[in-house]
Amino acid sequence: MTLAQDTEIMLLDEPTTFLDLAHQLEVLNVLQRL
Repeated sequence: MTLAQDTEIMLLDEPTTFLDLAHQLEVLNVLQRL
């Protein structure tokens, strides 16, 4: 929903919880590019 609305602020509540290290890094890289 946030990406569709092009908001300036995105609140994430532990987006990498329960992910393995490779997927944690992938999520963080995607978030950094946003």
